[in-house]
Amino acid sequence: MKKSMILVIILALLMVLPLFAQGAKEDETIEIEFLTRFRAEEFGREVFNTVAENFSKDNPGVTIKYTDVSYDDLRSQMLLKAQAGTPPNISEPVLSWIPQLAGAGILEPIDNYMSDEDLARYIQSPIDDSRIDGVPYAVPFFHGPILLYANKELMQKAGLPLRAPEDIYEFQSWIEKIGSLGKDKTGEDIIGFSMRNVKSPNSGFWFVPWVWSWGGELVDDQGNPSLDSQGFRDALEFYAWCTDNGYSPKGIDAPTSRIIFAQGRAGFVFDGPWLKGMLPTMTDNPDINSMYEVFTVPKGVNGEPWSIANPTSLVVLSGSENKDISFNYIKYMTASNDVSRLLVDKMGLLPTYKEFADTDPGMQTAFAKEFFKQMPYSRGVPWKNEKWPGLEDLLATAMSQAIAGESADTVARNAQQEFLSLLGK
Repeated sequence: MKKSMILVIILALLMVLPLFAQGAKEDETIEIEFLTRFRAEEFGREVFNTVAENFSKDNPGVTIKYTDVSYDDLRSQMLLKAQAGTPPNISEPVLSWIPQLAGAGILEPIDNYMSDEDLARYIQSPIDDSRIDGVPYAVPFFHGPILLYANKELMQKAGLPLRAPEDIYEFQSWIEKIGSLGKDKTGEDIIGFSMRNVKSPNSGFWFVPWVWSWGGELVDDQGNPSLDSQGFRDALEFYAWCTDNGYSPKGIDAPTSRIIFAQGRAGFVFDGPWLKGMLPTMTDNPDINSMYEVFTVPKGVNGEPWSIANPTSLVVLSGSENKDISFNYIKYMTASNDVSRLLVDKMGLLPTYKEFADTDPGMQTAFAKEFFKQMPYSRGVPWKNEKWPGLEDLLATAMSQAIAGESADTVARNAQQEFLSLLGK
């Protein structure tokens, strides 16, 4: 073969090879890993799958890979994966975890990829709760004020008015009245309050609003531990009173508290708006969502109805690749009216995008309005400190000790000392 012919072939190949390389690049799929607890739940699976499919249709070459974990494992998995150098792109922590996760350096500040104008379109309290030293780390997904679900039939049987209890004292009397009704038609005990009291961090977090109700605080105005107080003791005694009298069984975790309420055996359960989406998956009763009313938390001894909020936000991990696409997916999940509509209809969630929250008919129902009424009196981060998980454990221990019969005075003193030790004091 002549040298001139060989040269022509080589030149032709050099011209064609970039075209093949370009085609391979265009066909490449970008996979965004989303570490999620909600798709693992039956009531969230259809919504999350639909959202991912629709996003991929609008963004060819991008797929969303969900990695399902439980609520109890989500935080530890985020930390472990990030520390191992294999972080997911996106996850969905509750707000109270943000101080620890941001302190560990694994979260990407959201204002690196979202403008002030973008952020102004959301309800601001969850964004403010996610700020550490002024830097916001989480985009609000849905809000989660925690309030009371009340069984209408049991309230009627106990001769109670169908309204929110006026204060903590009236609420305690209502728990007693419903808890004294005896057994239901299947022979199971009717309980007053299906209360999370198993020793777990989640139960420790959900103990906090009752500390506030009885006049206690976790820290004082200077940020010093304040568990050795009368309010903290009264909260411990409230839990012991509930369990000692059988008004709430001992060792109840979050799923069990919901199942008992779904069975119609509890007067009250303390939960967020998502319970509306969960309850139909727990029973064959098609009318279960007509079984209850939702009410704001009763006023505490100080006259204010403080509760916790357990809002979920979306975060991008700092070590992940494709941060820009990850933030695009977060914007789609939080700011699309179509997605927000699914969250309300299928999961009972309350989106935080202002335009939707202010105008959508589904957000103007009595159910939604009761949660929005609670929102100004809800704290998503009871103590903004990266050692919050340690305090959660400490609170869970104190609560379980009181339920086991230890003196509230002793438990409160020990809790105060443990809190001081946690802070290195």
